[in-house]
Amino acid sequence: MEEGSASGQQTKGPMPSTSGNETYSAAVTKSPPKVARKDTGRKVLEALDGHFHLDRIMGKSAKVSEMIQMPLRQAHDSQMRLSGGVAVFCDPAKYPHHILQTVDVPGFVAPIGVHPRHVLSWNAPQKEAFKILVRSPHTKALGEIGLDFTAKGIKKQEEVLQYLLRGSADTAKPVILQLRGRKGHEDEAYHRGLNLPEACLPREQPIQLHCFSGGADVVARWQRRFPNSYMGFSDLVDSFNEHQKRGLEAVPANRLLLETDAPYLTPNLYIKGRVNTPHRIGEVATLVSQFTVPRTVGYFYCLRRQFLCN
Repeated sequence: MEEGSASGQQTKGPMPSTSGNETYSAAVTKSPPKVARKDTGRKVLEALDGHFHLDRIMGKSAKVSEMIQMPLRQAHDSQMRLSGGVAVFCDPAKYPHHILQTVDVPGFVAPIGVHPRHVLSWNAPQKEAFKILVRSPHTKALGEIGLDFTAKGIKKQEEVLQYLLRGSADTAKPVILQLRGRKGHEDEAYHRGLNLPEACLPREQPIQLHCFSGGADVVARWQRRFPNSYMGFSDLVDSFNEHQKRGLEAVPANRLLLETDAPYLTPNLYIKGRVNTPHRIGEVATLVSQFTVPRTVGYFYCLRRQFLCN
């Protein structure tokens, strides 16, 4: 989603297949330190945040280990413990110097990308830094990248996206796409945004559509062209219209991801004015579960085997 308001992969491992049990990495098996909480008699389940911005939560030099120690400040018990996630770096001015030092907790991964709103200012030194980072074995995906039809320079955005997608064939890494359309024209962005991936990527390419807001026909078209395409959902579902809700309901169970997009999109279940964090992924699950079948928070934990960390 839009940078500043809304905009989601860590050790070397096999690429996803089309079996429905895809993983970014077979080597990530540990979970971060457990957070002490009062015994409520309910099972506390583990959750993955499919997309958050560590650098925007805590600054350029932040580490995941510091982020997970942040106070939860939860409005209520979500029955969910953060056990991994995708720390997206898409601001060229804030690229980390060392991925392993930044993403220093098992279960978390770090993609490198260029937010579409930064393509007009993406300079030569930043491009060189990007090339080094994206080819690192510790960088597990390309993203976020994409098209933002609410921003200036759409032609330049398309040029840069084509360049990045063609280069992704050399890295053989999953791609995280943001395709943001104008309000009321969200589907148009996904249909037009499919053209470049179709021209540049193989059919089996794993793709995450970040902050998905399209309709059921968009889901069907992307799934036909890219069977390994995943749709990420955030707190934005709270404002979905009926068309978008039908889109959410159309996403196959093993192709649905949860995202906080932290520090943006604070869930409405929280007190407004507080910064969103990956710890709040449970509230995103609660919102999304209203429109999925089965409608239960526990349903989403099968996602630990899907697309992200194992």
